[in-house]
Amino acid sequence: MKIIPEKKSLANLMTGVSYQIINTLLGLVLPYLFITSFGSETNGLLSSITQLFVYVNLLEAGVGAASVQAMYRPLANGDRDGVNGILAATTRFYLRTGILYVLVVILLTMLYPVSVHTDLPNSTVSAVILLQGFSGAVNYLVSSKYTLLLKAEGKLYISNTLALSASILRNVGKIVAISMGYDVVAVQAIHFVISVSQSLVIVIYIKWKYMWVRPWGKANFQAIAQRNSALVHQLAWLVFNHIDVVLLTFVTGNLAVVSVYSLYLLVFEAIQNVLDIIGNGLQYKMGYNAQLSTEALRKYYRQYEAGFLALSFALIVVAYLFVRGFIRLYTSGVTDADYLAPGLAELFAVMKLLSIIRQMNRQAVEAAGHFKRTQKYSIAEMGINLGFSLLLVPFWGIYGVLVGSIAALLFSVVSYTRYTNLVILKTNCRIACSRLIIYLITAIVIAAMGDVLLAEEYGSYLELILTVIPTFLVVCAAFGGEVFIVFRCTICKNRLR
Repeated sequence: MKIIPEKKSLANLMTGVSYQIINTLLGLVLPYLFITSFGSETNGLLSSITQLFVYVNLLEAGVGAASVQAMYRPLANGDRDGVNGILAATTRFYLRTGILYVLVVILLTMLYPVSVHTDLPNSTVSAVILLQGFSGAVNYLVSSKYTLLLKAEGKLYISNTLALSASILRNVGKIVAISMGYDVVAVQAIHFVISVSQSLVIVIYIKWKYMWVRPWGKANFQAIAQRNSALVHQLAWLVFNHIDVVLLTFVTGNLAVVSVYSLYLLVFEAIQNVLDIIGNGLQYKMGYNAQLSTEALRKYYRQYEAGFLALSFALIVVAYLFVRGFIRLYTSGVTDADYLAPGLAELFAVMKLLSIIRQMNRQAVEAAGHFKRTQKYSIAEMGINLGFSLLLVPFWGIYGVLVGSIAALLFSVVSYTRYTNLVILKTNCRIACSRLIIYLITAIVIAAMGDVLLAEEYGSYLELILTVIPTFLVVCAAFGGEVFIVFRCTICKNRLR
């Protein structure tokens, strides 16, 4: 059935959230099986390798973000030749850098095993890296450009559906393999086969539904001229999201600590992934409104901001209240690492909340195509993050990387909020700051009350879930009331500009 444009956002949201919920539930089982079957060191190894290959994706050099932004106008105007010119430029760039991608995979396969202190055989580590790396290389070379087209056209529900199917097959296959006693290399081989199959299915779909697409035609390199500036933003995002695991791996040399960090990250990143899916599902509408007028973008962004921030605060507060109870259950009987160190829940909650606010403002920057004009903020953010983290990690370990990330995010949130409102929306920051203050006060009050009223330990997952559900509804009701107040306050928006 053909989905009409008005229903694209709903389809994107439904498929995206479904994917994230199912992927998270299945994903919760795997780290537990890795920890209990292979030990915290193996779980930390897999987390470390996954983060490393995120950095390998820097070879994409910002082309993805620049291409998506460039395709908004020709897609809105029905200009297929314009779209093909952008896709052709993107394809040629991916092909040139894809060779480097493969070389980096081979290099990591040889060097990583001798760079990390582990009791695992070097051959096992190398095989895991090779399988993980080549699955990413196939996606990079074969299907990435087509995923960008789907995103720009607001059809993420297609790639979300394929990702959901692949995730179910991949995770169930891994769970069965571990349960049957297969080693970690066999488990990673399942990941490789399913990931490659997913890329091929995307190509088949594009060839079937988009017969007009010609990725080898005349290339319009000018359309993606901002790729270098987009790369700076992408690099800052990668540093924030993944440098912590890299530093903990190579500075502390303790993969058990990496496992602790990764388990907390699993919970809070699941929340951020849900919110990212919502944001990505609505991103194309922001891009189209940016092409119409500043007034159209401002009106849409204010509505998006009010609802998105309320949902973000609500989800992070609930995650904070229950993350320790969940981890206590999850790691019951595990004694090779301290998974309940004090202060981690608070620091992760603050870090992820700031990250979500930052990303919301970044969406406006991407929609408006202001990559070059805002790259100075990303450069400063990277410097603060790396500087603080490198200084503090040798002394504070996991706390050091969290403090470094929070320091960088505070700067970034202030900078991007100011730029989005003053330059892109051409208004002042009063509405945005008022909303943040209202939501922050509400979050602090709810978190404090929850710390007093809710139990710290739960006898089973069922007991935990039965406590989470009513708490989530109460928190959502509280923030829903705040959204109502915020929308009522927008009556005075003209006077506040």
